[in-house]
Amino acid sequence: GAVAQLVAPGGTAMTCNIEYNQLDPLLRAVQRLEGKPETGDTALGDADVSPFPGNINILVIDLTRYTATLSPTDGIIPEFV
Repeated sequence: GAVAQLVAPGGTAMTCNIEYNQLDPLLRAVQRLEGKPETGDTALGDADVSPFPGNINILVIDLTRYTATLSPTDGIIPEFV
């Protein structure tokens, strides 16, 4: 996600994680409240990149060991957060 500071109309601020699938709707909602065009997470001008760049989360694993771990359950694992 993206780390963002959310500021309420009264001035109370909160820094939190905004998941990328929620970033565009959040930006559009703020723009709507401010009376601005709802562009959300869209490239600006001639730029072909987002003004809110993300990151790439990469897992580097040993596939042989990973496969051996998943084999007993056919790859079914409990959900975790």
